[in-house]
Amino acid sequence: TTSWEHYEETNCYPGFGGDALGSPPGVFTLAACQAQCEKSAACEGIVMRSGFADGTSPCWLVGNVDVEVCQWYPDYDFWHRLDRASHASSNAKSDNALAHKQRGGSGPPGRGRS
Repeated sequence: TTSWEHYEETNCYPGFGGDALGSPPGVFTLAACQAQCEKSAACEGIVMRSGFADGTSPCWLVGNVDVEVCQWYPDYDFWHRLDRASHASSNAKSDNALAHKQRGGSGPPGRGRS
């Protein structure tokens, strides 16, 4: 089974922590969007809008993820697909992200709200 790490109010996109792999047409539940990502070996994460009343959102697929470069982005959430982490230091990044969350951070590690 695939493990996912959730980053609230975070967006990963070209130039800011991820490559755009496209957006399937329509809106998706979280599980359906994650399933779309799992179909692609290049997909390392997903971005969805947060706060939709019916629990659905457009689904953006993201590759070549570097969570530390992703941006704090209200109304968007990022889920990192841990079994597809592209960087050799992914375990260190996961540890850094966990420590960041434990300190009460909601954006990506190393980023402040400025």
